[in-house]
Amino acid sequence: MLARTLPPGVEVHVEVYASDFGTYRFGAGWITSGDLYVGRHSVPTEIVEVISSDVRVLTVELVPDPSFPKHYRVKLITLKPGMVRLTFKVSKLNEKRQRIDALIEDWFVLTVSGSPGNKESPMITKPPE
Repeated sequence: MLARTLPPGVEVHVEVYASDFGTYRFGAGWITSGDLYVGRHSVPTEIVEVISSDVRVLTVELVPDPSFPKHYRVKLITLKPGMVRLTFKVSKLNEKRQRIDALIEDWFVLTVSGSPGNKESPMITKPPE
């Protein structure tokens, strides 16, 4: 889950999943098959589009996921205080990474508040590479 309030000057990389109801495996690995459950679970998605309602407050960009080729994350960069509506359009993927079902569109409001260096909203920086 992404916090709904972030300070300015933050770069966040977000993975997007859809919710589905049905059977799923939990605890599967290369040694065990895991347990089979029925219920709500996350489903991998392909990001089609992400829109920031105010690019002066928050910018968005699709960036490759280094741990999974052909998969993208959303890079969010907060610039200055304000409110922005983030709209995500995604497609669910099956086990073969093929699109299934119709496109899903969802949105939420994110608040950028405070100022960098302020105790209430500390500046978060990337560690040196």
